[in-house]
Amino acid sequence: MRAIDLIGVQRTYDEEGRFNPVLEPAIEERLEADTVILAIGQQADVAFLKPEDGIQLTPQFTIKVDRNTLATSAPGVYAGGDAAFGPRNIIDAIANGKRAALSIDNYLRGVKEQADFRLSVTKIPTRSYAMPEDFDHFDRQAPPTIDLNRRTGISEVESSYSETEAKRQAERCLQCHVQTIYDPEKCVLCNRCVDICPEYCLRLVPVDELELDPEDSLRAHEFYGLGGADARGLSAMIKDDEKCIRCGLCAIRCPTDAMTMEVFFYEEHEAIS
Repeated sequence: MRAIDLIGVQRTYDEEGRFNPVLEPAIEERLEADTVILAIGQQADVAFLKPEDGIQLTPQFTIKVDRNTLATSAPGVYAGGDAAFGPRNIIDAIANGKRAALSIDNYLRGVKEQADFRLSVTKIPTRSYAMPEDFDHFDRQAPPTIDLNRRTGISEVESSYSETEAKRQAERCLQCHVQTIYDPEKCVLCNRCVDICPEYCLRLVPVDELELDPEDSLRAHEFYGLGGADARGLSAMIKDDEKCIRCGLCAIRCPTDAMTMEVFFYEEHEAIS
């Protein structure tokens, strides 16, 4: 009989966010199976490190680093990627490489750099804003792979998209750095943006239907100078950002420019102390 024995897990990651599972022996289960494939977890080989190197390791046998600078316990030595954080996405390793390069440059120049992030917001002219045609109808296509019988040795399993396929997949990007911005002072409550939204992520509702703290509700009414019977005319625009596909139709449909598309950039500048 082929089977796999499973055991419960109380916790997968520790307080520092590292993979450090705590098992629960009281929870057990056996699942019968025709075939059981063992997936081998990989970790960095740090056997080359010697005590005289002065580089400390974590209990999980990864290199201990400062998460902000990626400096190890040895002066002038930096680490990142799987060797410092365990199995992660390749984009995280690339980001670690850039972070470490900045830290190494600062170390060699003898300065202490502090990250200074500045927000840049630019309004996109509504009539010039556009997404690729049918972008919301494109399905995600996995990269093509080589034939199963040719997957031997260290052969790459995935091959590259063709130029046409790559462009089509790139057009699926929802441009998370572009957001719809609502200006209530310009809104005339025409509801056009709500009507045209293809994902139904906008709603114009009476303030009384919102679950607001009494103090917040009072401040809203006082700000607009409404009270008594007039307060019933106070409305709020509600948006579900998880559904928004940045099509821009709400901004195009708006007659008063109360709904606009704006692009956000975070720029990192060097601040030396």
